Amino acid sequence: VFKIITVSSALDSETIDASYRFMDPGYLEVDKQRIKNHDYVSGKTPSVELGLKELFERSSNPFAAHLAVKMGPEIFYKYIRKFGFASKTGIELDGESKGILDGWNKWRRLDTATTGIGQGSISVTPLQLLTAVNIIANAGNRVRPTLLKIPKAKVDTIETQRVIKVETANLVRDLLAASIETNTKTRFSISGKIPGLA
Repeated sequence: VFKIITVSSALDSETIDASYRFMDPGYLEVDKQRIKNHDYVSGKTPSVELGLKELFERSSNPFAAHLAVKMGPEIFYKYIRKFGFASKTGIELDGESKGILDGWNKWRRLDTATTGIGQGSISVTPLQLLTAVNIIANAGNRVRPTLLKIPKAKVDTIETQRVIKVETANLVRDLLAASIETNTKTRFSISGKIPGLA
């Protein structure tokens, strides 16, 4: 799931554009370590050229790790913080954790790569992750999560904070939707099919 943050950061920082492609051989070697796909089999997995939609379709670890390294630790770290990680969400509950995020100046190249797939130098809470992914759904704006019911008349008064450009959020939203559509048609015939939703 953290690959959503990695791709959004790479696009919004203009490290890459929507047409960016990557040759995925099933693994990425960083600091003499291999970051592999879940289905990688040495000597049997073919190299495949992927675009961003296919990154999400395959949940490509090498591609996401490559994007993190391409951004570099400082830029990637700044976006991770902008998405709200390493900070409490502000929900109305005591004892909320802010998670763990090592400073970017402590990251080795391998740390940068593995953080790109949601491991490495980061540990997050489910609420932080939900809030971050909602930024994509909310056209690039962060909305503080709440347990309180908000009347419809006051929805427009909710305070938001711009995290990424509208264009970036919309592009990532469309990539995610397209990847799910492909997977439901070609790989998993029932996944993602929720009654009442297209």
